[in-house]
Amino acid sequence: MKNRLIAFSLAVIVLTPAILYLSKFHGGLTVQHERWGEAGSYFSGIYGSLALLVLAYTTYLTQAQFRRQNEDSIFYKLFDSLQYRIQNSSISTGGKEFSAHKSLKYIVDEFYKELSGEAVEIGRMLFCTEPEKVANVHYTKLFAAINGPTWIETFEEDRAAFIADITSQGHFNERWERLKDYIGSRGEESQSVREALRATGSVNFYKIPFKSRQRYYTAALQRILAEHGEFLDGYLSTILYIANICTTSKNSLQYAQYAQSQLTRYEVVILFYLLAGSDEKVVGAGNLKTLGLLNRLRTIDCQSLMIDLPSVEEIDREIAAVFETGT
Repeated sequence: MKNRLIAFSLAVIVLTPAILYLSKFHGGLTVQHERWGEAGSYFSGIYGSLALLVLAYTTYLTQAQFRRQNEDSIFYKLFDSLQYRIQNSSISTGGKEFSAHKSLKYIVDEFYKELSGEAVEIGRMLFCTEPEKVANVHYTKLFAAINGPTWIETFEEDRAAFIADITSQGHFNERWERLKDYIGSRGEESQSVREALRATGSVNFYKIPFKSRQRYYTAALQRILAEHGEFLDGYLSTILYIANICTTSKNSLQYAQYAQSQLTRYEVVILFYLLAGSDEKVVGAGNLKTLGLLNRLRTIDCQSLMIDLPSVEEIDREIAAVFETGT
């Protein structure tokens, strides 16, 4: 359809001068030499100008095609470089070795473990600062860990006494110290108490304000970077450069679709944590949102890799908060 439209337009441009001339100076062929000269001057002027326009247009098309080929070459070479980086990555730990895409899965699992550890801290903080807002199900787990199988016999009294005792303390430090009498010092809890705190923190992870939650992302990220920073820094820099090329190209849509198709679920989750845990603005990160490279977070295959299996609504809020504060 497009080619037919172009052909029709060219035909109109070429025929219009001749039609105008013949409609004005109609008649048969003449034997007068000067009449032929006048017609030649008219047509040479018109079609000479048209020839220049056609030449300029073909030059423009050639340059545009060259730019497109150059962009394609850079874009796909960068993706090849990214895949090469992944294929040659290797992590050795605990007598095991993870290579290529298995190393990505290992890093995502490490993020999950680290954030689960941070959930313990969140649980402790909630019992300290807002014990009256903690759901009964979490008190049952905590009291079962503290009191053993007899917890159910005095649950209501124990819960009321616990809340009254903690909230009666003067300020945060006093509450924190009083809480230790129940659950022990940080890092010295029994395993069952720690699991109860983890469950409380995990369920409430996406309910606390993002600015508070971000410090837990940052703490987890810093520990991950201490072990795998060289790979992750290079990976993020390459992705950001690719995203910049995508957004500045006229072929942005095709590049974005290709990039989305190439990123694994592990890469998408890692990208999110790299942005969420950054304590500084990540230059160029907004391009990742523009291209929709984190959209896959809304799918169950990515949600299942994240702490407490966030809902689509929670993911949307999380993405919005990350790009609001980190770009």
